[in-house]
This record gives sequence, C-alpha cells and structure tokens, in this order.
Amino acid sequence: YHAHIVSCMVENEVQEPVIGVSFDGTGYGSDGTIWGGEFLIADYKGFERVGHLEYVPLPGGAAAIEKPYRMALSYVYTLLGKELPLEALPILSKLDADELAIIKRQIERRLNSPLTSSAGRLFDAVSALAGIRGVVDYEAQAAIELEMMAPGEVDESDFALYPFSIVEEQRCKVVKLGELISAVVEDVRNGVPAPIISAKFHKTVAQIIVQTCQLIAKESGITLPAPRRTL
Repeated sequence: YHAHIVSCMVENEVQEPVIGVSFDGTGYGSDGTIWGGEFLIADYKGFERVGHLEYVPLPGGAAAIEKPYRMALSYVYTLLGKELPLEALPILSKLDADELAIIKRQIERRLNSPLTSSAGRLFDAVSALAGIRGVVDYEAQAAIELEMMAPGEVDESDFALYPFSIVEEQRCKVVKLGELISAVVEDVRNGVPAPIISAKFHKTVAQIIVQTCQLIAKESGITLPAPRRTL
C-alpha cells in the first residue's frame, strides 16, 4: 500500500509527505491483519498508518474472495448481529442452512477468518447484498458489476447518502460501517433498485475518503488540494 502511494507521488512529481488513500483487495498489513482500505501519511522513505476501514473477518480466507456472499455475511453477522433475518436478501436467502452455520462458526471462532480492512471486500459485500453477484468467475467481478450497475447520471437530491462514522482508535481514524451496511440491507428489503443502491454506495465511499482525509489533514498540517468538483 505504501508502494501504491509512492508510485502516484512519482508519477505526479510530488516530493513532500502526502495523505495517501490506498483502496484495494487484500494484502498483508504490518500489524498481522489483512489490509485494503488504508489512509497513510507517506513519503518515499516510509509511512504512518493514520486511518482504515473497520475490520471484519474474512471467513474462509481465499474462499471469501471467490464467494462475495461470504463477505456479505461477515459484515451482517459482525456488525448487525447473527440473528438478522436473511429472507429478503436475494442471494443470502438462498444459501444452504449448513453452509450458513459453518460460516457463522468461522466468524465467531475466527477459524481461518483473519481480520480485514479491505475496501475490495466491502464492495464485494455490497454487491452480494444488493443481489448483483454472489460468486465470482474472475478477480474483482462483484465490485466491477456493482460499479457498472450505477447509472451514468444521478440526481443526488433524489436520495441521501448512506450513514457512516469516523472514530479514533489507538491514534488511528477508523471508518465504522455498521450504519452503512444496515442502510443497504434496509434498501434491499424495501425494493430500492440495485442501480440506486450502487450510486448511493459509490457516492458514500467518496465522502468517506473526503471526510477522513480532511480530519487527517487538520491534525497533521498537510494541506489538501482544492477539490475539482463537489462530491
């Protein structure tokens, strides 16, 4: 993730320290967890991790990457509770009861379920919750199809963005996602079309990035560039 940010610095001929945002699939972090939704203060020599998306288990490890419905279950079970009814969720409601029980145990006991802050896995989870893609045939398919589902032109006044919060934990900004996941589930249950869910989600992710960077900039003294347009 540091390398991702440095490559952008090189490309743009930036010499001074920056607030770098690295949203990716999964990769080992320096704290032993799986990273992928990171905010770093970085220069060419090193970095400080100053923010990340909330951790959730990656049930089954690589199996959760191949089966996004596992990530959807991880977010639901971890952040909303293991007794949440799944009947109105198109993909999750069709899963075998035995597999659901196994995934619950993996999450509860952390069996082959490392913690992850991955943005890619969050996109997978929302794709599965919205009924777009539960199992992938190639890398990032669920996230790609979620993005492609979003309409090209959306009147933002027609809907509110999904809620989220940013808290301080161990001198690090952590983006809490329980309210976001709960609101996505509520939209699916209420029959909100997948294109609108996708548009709301992508706009919300943009706001997560903006607001987290603004907080980091205020504390670090690093100046943010002027926005090119209002998000």
